[in-house]
Amino acid sequence: MTPIEEIKAMAARLRELFPHGLVALNVAEFGSAKIRFDYHGVKTYESATDWMRSMGCDKREKQPNETYTVLKGTVDGVQLVTYPDELPPTCRVEKYIEKVPKTQVVTTDEFVEIERTRVVCGKDE
Repeated sequence: MTPIEEIKAMAARLRELFPHGLVALNVAEFGSAKIRFDYHGVKTYESATDWMRSMGCDKREKQPNETYTVLKGTVDGVQLVTYPDELPPTCRVEKYIEKVPKTQVVTTDEFVEIERTRVVCGKDE
C-alpha cells in the first residue's frame, strides 16, 4: 500500500469512528502529547464534555471566548480538542463601560464612554 493509500484508509476509518463532525489528526509535538485530535462535531458545552468523557478524559482545560469555548484534555499521550459553540455554564458575556481620554496625546478630565463586552467566568462579584 502506498503512503497516499494508507492516508486514505486512515481517513476512511476516522469517518467511521466520527461520522457526525469534522476531525483533524495531527502528529507532532504538543507539549507532552505527540498526537493532537481536533473534533468539530459538538455544538453545546454539555455535548463537548460528554464527548471528552467518552474518550476517557476526566480533566479538561477550558478556554472561553466570546462565542465559543476551546476544550482540551490529554488521554494516554493524545491531546483531545473540541470547540463547542457556547460558553461553560460558569461563564457569561457581560457588557461594561470603559472611559477613555478624548485624546491620546494629552490627558484631560474629559472622557468618552465605550461599551465593550468580555467573557467572565466564576461567581458574580
